[in-house]
Amino acid sequence: MKTLGIETSCDETAIAVYDSKEGIIGESIHSQMKMHAEYGGVVPELASRDHCLKIVDVLKDALGKTSISSIDQIAYTSGPGLLGVLPSGIIHADLFPDNVFFINDRLSGIIDFYFACNDYYAYELAICINAWCFERNNEFNVSKAKHFLQQYNSIRNINKVELESLPILARAASLRFLLTRLYDEIHNVKSDLVITKDPNEYFEKLKFHQSVKSVDEYGI
Repeated sequence: MKTLGIETSCDETAIAVYDSKEGIIGESIHSQMKMHAEYGGVVPELASRDHCLKIVDVLKDALGKTSISSIDQIAYTSGPGLLGVLPSGIIHADLFPDNVFFINDRLSGIIDFYFACNDYYAYELAICINAWCFERNNEFNVSKAKHFLQQYNSIRNINKVELESLPILARAASLRFLLTRLYDEIHNVKSDLVITKDPNEYFEKLKFHQSVKSVDEYGI
């Protein structure tokens, strides 16, 4: 019996072919030690991305060292390693129309980085869908969403897992702004320089996202 073993739990992408009679008949390892050295330890997000980039080459190298034509079973790492979370990085997290400026239809500036953080890129997309893709009557404009996602995807590819996560992340984003607006309305002090906004807007948006059955409904 021949087993293909795949190890991606930490900082090495390793694949081996094991024959129950002959033992290991082919193997290949890609180490990430140099990549993580400057951080003093393994950075999970960097590790998972590098596994995705290198695993096909490692597989080809391992199989190329054998003369087999078939595999009987596959054993693989089920814990952390291969992409277990959505791609992340620095996001604005509050990219509303009143924080973006244009001159003659060209972007001229972005303000209000108070909520900027390291989070999922797909969460930023969900925030923008809420902020930019609804009409004043809170009806969802699928054409706006379609064009927005298409243009974003032309610069940075949105992977399948991110697309599948959009409905739940859109709910999370709308719930966030519903609650923060409610808080501002309840705890508003006249002396505060805070312009309160209608929380009902995001209650209506949340109801829309709860009704979404497929990411296709966002125009994808």
